[in-house]
Order: sequence, then C-alpha cells, then structure tokens
Amino acid sequence: MCLVNRGNVCLVRPLRRPVTYLHAHTTMASITLRRRKFWVQYFVPGEPKPRRETLGTGEPALAALMKEKLECLLALGHPRLAGVELPANIFETLPVVSMAISPPPPAVETKGVSITDALSAYYLHIKESNHPRWVSAKLKTLSALFSTKLVASATGVDFGRCEQEKGAFRGKYLEEIPSILLETVVASRKGRDGETPAAEKTKRHYREVFHDFFEYCLSHNLMKVENFHTPNPVAALPSYLDTNRRIVFLDETQIGQQYAALEGIPTLAAATRIMIELGLRRSEALWLTKDAFTPDFSMVSIVTRFDPEHDVSSSLKTAGSHRSVPLSDSLREFLPGYLANLPGVWVLPSPKGKRWDADNFSASLRRANEKAALPWTCGHYRHTFATRKAFLERWSSVRIARVMGTSVAMIDKHYAGYLHPDV
Repeated sequence: MCLVNRGNVCLVRPLRRPVTYLHAHTTMASITLRRRKFWVQYFVPGEPKPRRETLGTGEPALAALMKEKLECLLALGHPRLAGVELPANIFETLPVVSMAISPPPPAVETKGVSITDALSAYYLHIKESNHPRWVSAKLKTLSALFSTKLVASATGVDFGRCEQEKGAFRGKYLEEIPSILLETVVASRKGRDGETPAAEKTKRHYREVFHDFFEYCLSHNLMKVENFHTPNPVAALPSYLDTNRRIVFLDETQIGQQYAALEGIPTLAAATRIMIELGLRRSEALWLTKDAFTPDFSMVSIVTRFDPEHDVSSSLKTAGSHRSVPLSDSLREFLPGYLANLPGVWVLPSPKGKRWDADNFSASLRRANEKAALPWTCGHYRHTFATRKAFLERWSSVRIARVMGTSVAMIDKHYAGYLHPDV
C-alpha cells in the first residue's frame, strides 16, 4: 500500500511491489519435516532467540499455508504496527483479519500408547534380528527402568531365577520419562559385587539399549516428541566412553604364568591357549567344534554353528566375524593330543561334556585365576594376541582386523601405539 495526497485527503493505493518496513528475521518463518511432522521456527517480536513448535501435520501444502498465516500474524504483532488502529469503516470490511487474529481453539492433549504396548512391539522387533540370548539381555536391561514384572507381562518372556528389578519409572506413558531419571538409572547400576559402581562399559550398554528402545518408539509413532532438540530423551545422557583407557595384555612371562596356573584343568588351559594365540572372543572359542580345524591343523574356521542338544545357533558379533584364522606352531603341536582325549564334539566342553555356557565358563576361569592370584580375563587374552601380532610380528592393522573379525578403525583405536608405521 502507499498513501496518495489528493488535496487535503490521503488515499490508500496498492503498490505493484510490496514495501517491507520490518526486519526480515522478525516476520519470516521456516518449516522442517521431522519424524513425519512439520515443525516451524520463527521469531517472536522482542525475543532474541527463535522458537520451534510443531505444526501437527505432515501435509506439505497445509504446512505451507500455516507458515504463511503465522508470518502475517507476526507482522501484525510487531510493536511498530500493534499500536496502530485502522478506522472502523476499513476494519469492518476485512472479516478475515478478525478471524485470523482470534486464537484457535485449545488442542486436546493426547498421549502415546501405553508402555505395555510399546514393550510388546519392541520385543517383536528385536526378536526378528537378534539371537534369543541377546533379546533376553536387552529385556533385562529395560527391566531396570520398567520392572521385571511389567516387561515379563508385556513380552511373555520368563526371566526364571534372574534378579527381579523393581523398576525406576511408575508412570503410564513414555512421554513422562525425563532424561534425569534415565541418567539416575544408569548411574545407580552396581558391579558384580553389588557394592561398587558399574564399569563404564556396563553403563554404555544400558545407554545403548535405552536409546534403541526410544528410537524405535519414536520412529513407529509409539510416543510423542516433547523436545524438538532432543526427541530421544537418552540423547541428553553422557556417552559413558572410557577416555585414555589403558590396554592390558600379557607379556611372555605372564603368559607362562597363566598356562602354569591352569595346567591341572585341561579345558581351561586349552581355552586360554586358543584365545591368546588365535585372538578369538570368548563366545567364538566356546562354540568351536572338532571339525572347525583343518586336518593338518593349519587353519580354524570361525562360522555360525548349531547346538542340536539345545536347538540353538551361535551368535557371532558381526557378519564380518566369519573368517579363517591361521594356527600358531605351538597350537599345531598342542591340539592333536588334546582333541584326541575329548569324547564329544566340543573343543571346550563343560565339566558335564556339553557346550559350556559363557557365564559359567567365566566364573570357573575367574575362580581358578583368583586361586593363583592372577587378574586376567578373556578380554586380556584377546588384547594379548593383537599387541603381539602388531608389535612383535609387525602385522598391519588390516591383517589384524581381518583375522580378529573386527574393523580396521577399531584396531587403530586400541592398538595404534603398537603398530609399526612402515607396514
């Protein structure tokens, strides 16, 4: 519009090009599609920071109209225009303006689905792509937040004699869970002795499971987004990453001490040899069968295996964990005599001759090492293999990663200080 002077009367005439009298950032708005809903960002006159609110729709055309209307309302609410009143005869001819200024009716507050339904849906999701053992482990982790009783009733999983968690949350909907409660649950976890705080690795595991659960619920519309900046409440938690973590491995003298301490327990002695000299994970070593070795004992095959007695298959950590590992000279001499005395198919059988459960194996190894005053575990044996290959045998990070069934980035992260720069 422009003012045209006709004698003593000022007339209003529209301009071909509109004139902007206000700062652009005070009236302009922008929309963003996030999780199937459009959000709008805008400046309220007088406030230094922008606001972000949901438009409650996923339709692009409707969202664009709502954005345009918001920009008009912001322009009308600017201090330079708010105090200006139009004559009644003009205002009465613009009913659309009065309708636009009137606030919309209050929206009806709605909540997401119940926690029971969310847990049931998440259980069906993880059951399709996870080994039953890992499914049970994830549900046990969620029990720390929702209670064992609620998780069991929602999923139908029987936790048997596992410790019953009371759960830290007593509400009905996921939107009611604050980030501070999740951080308290993770921080309150205890170690194996039940007194000392849990290790950073354990806290990291809880964080990952909680994050995966809420991410699934958000992507499947099982909960509402309450915070635009951190829609997943777990994102506000610390990372729980060990910084400057020291790698613990055994030197030649300590390896001899470890073998000597387990000399009277053949299966445990064989297990430590296999993990130290092949770099296998605990689960990979316990799932080895006699036919995994080539006839000349030059290679061992690490693949998914089946336990017919328990009707369950092994669960390798990643798809890249399927691999062949060359045997050391000492293992070629040790294994033929050791395997000849085993009656079953398992290379590392339990005392009852069956496949050894990982937790029971670790408990037996821990008791034997504590008796000999040795602090090492299966993780230390794997570190020993990697550092020896890198530092003594000058293997490259690519070769170590391929043999150990992990990524080059992981090898560089943990063992960069032992790799030779010229390989």
